[in-house]
Formats: sequence, structure tokens, C-alpha cells
Amino acid sequence: AMKDAGASPDATVGSRTELARLLEALRARLSPRGLELFERLIVDEEPIDDVARATGMTRDALYQWKSRLLRQVREVAAELRGGNLSDTASSTRKPQGVPHS
Repeated sequence: AMKDAGASPDATVGSRTELARLLEALRARLSPRGLELFERLIVDEEPIDDVARATGMTRDALYQWKSRLLRQVREVAAELRGGNLSDTASSTRKPQGVPHS
């Protein structure tokens, strides 16, 4: 295991907070089944075959769920990041006040 002292604790806390917010947002969006599959397929990275056996779902259905869940994760992550970015962007630069050369 690589450990660069100094940088890693902050990075971990930052990503943990982000992850917590991400999970919260996903819980609001997903059905109980979706949430279960999200935890198994994406959080725990259980093999598709195991999840298929445990849930009685087909592998095809699980692959579709997995890609749909990953898309949701990307969307939610972009929203969480985008919200912060647009706030800071609008407060820092005000293009109206820029004189034309």
C-alpha cells in the first residue's frame, strides 16, 4: 500500500464527504431494489453471477442495471460538483463589468 503522508488524510476526508452526499442523493432517487443492486454491484463490486443467484435476476438485467446505476452516479456527481462550481464561478467573475477594448 502506498502512503504519502500529508496529502492522503485530507483527500480521504474530502472524498468521504463527497461519497456520503452522493449516496444520500442516490438514495433519494433509487428504488429499494435499485439501492440494493447499487450496493452490491458498485459499492461492494460483487460478481454479476453472485448477484444473479442471490436476486434471481438475469445477468442481462443486471448488466443493464449496472450501466444505468453508473450513469446515475455520474449525473449525481456532476450535479454535486456543478452546483459548487457554478456558485463560485458566478461570484468570482462578473463579465458585465468588463470594459471592451
